[in-house]
Amino acid sequence: MSVCRKCGVALVVGENWYPSYARRSARICKGCRNAYKRKRRSRPAVKQAIKVSRRARTTHRRAIVARYKRMKGCAVCGYQGLALLLHAPHYHDVCVSQMVSGHAWAETKKEALRCVVLCYLCHRTVHRLLRLSSESRERLYHLVGINQNPRRLDGG
Repeated sequence: MSVCRKCGVALVVGENWYPSYARRSARICKGCRNAYKRKRRSRPAVKQAIKVSRRARTTHRRAIVARYKRMKGCAVCGYQGLALLLHAPHYHDVCVSQMVSGHAWAETKKEALRCVVLCYLCHRTVHRLLRLSSESRERLYHLVGINQNPRRLDGG
């Protein structure tokens, strides 16, 4: 029978030790493994490096999406200011503003290109009209031009 090399506890498969823990041939129990992980994650340098890189990446991605919205402008009225939104005419689980911080950039770009850029007023009008019949919804989608080829998000 094996014992933990840190605390000397007998290793029982399924109770305090799993074969997947032994990737590096280190026979340590579940408690010692979790304690090591907590200690490692609590180091200020590691925590700060993770936070800074994630924050910088999110800020950069948000700037790219904002530049794309300003470049494209409102699909209905042509407004190109700062008050622009991405309207998703299709069902989606997560909006683009949430995707920039936690999803793969390829997924975020794909979702942003599927959306239609609208200003706040046109976006409110669209949602008001979406509550109407399916015929008015089809006219609205035709007016907005959802089937147009979108420009690339990365500026090219």
